[in-house]
Amino acid sequence: MRWSLRRTLAVVVVVAGGALLASRAWRPATPAPAEPYIVPATLSPVAHAVAARHAGQVVLLDVWATWCDNCLPGLADLMALQQTYGARGLRVVAISVDEGLDSAAVQRWALRHGLTLELAYDPSGASTAMLGRPGVPIGLLLDRQGRVRETRFGHAPRASDMSWHAPWMQAKFETLLAEPPSTGTGSRPGA
Repeated sequence: MRWSLRRTLAVVVVVAGGALLASRAWRPATPAPAEPYIVPATLSPVAHAVAARHAGQVVLLDVWATWCDNCLPGLADLMALQQTYGARGLRVVAISVDEGLDSAAVQRWALRHGLTLELAYDPSGASTAMLGRPGVPIGLLLDRQGRVRETRFGHAPRASDMSWHAPWMQAKFETLLAEPPSTGTGSRPGA
């Protein structure tokens, strides 16, 4: 019995000592760099055209509709981002997916609500499927090379950590705006 107890204690000491040594010697591996961009299934034809029109700029696409109660506060927040970063290369474009309204009616609605963002019109609604979930609002932030670097489904109030105005998001805007514009003329990713 004594020999068995000694043997058991020895094994425990060896295992514990080995674990202690291993824990001191072990250092977590440096994490692999994150994927530099998020790839939605595809950009809608309208979103692709907007991105191509603003090649070399950081582009924030916001898919919305006049009937969406949650979209208007988000659009107002995006106007503030355009005012803050527009001179440095940010272009915010609001893509309306209103079926049954023509672009002039959407423009009149936007003016009535004080929206001064660049508007695009997608009556097909294809832009609502860019994140694989139908609905609005949808936000896509594209870097100067046209890669999707951040996505949003829904509107987060300004005080939220998921808002486009959150400190970590402001840092991302600063980083993307500091990147040099692309010099290539090839097709933009997500097309």
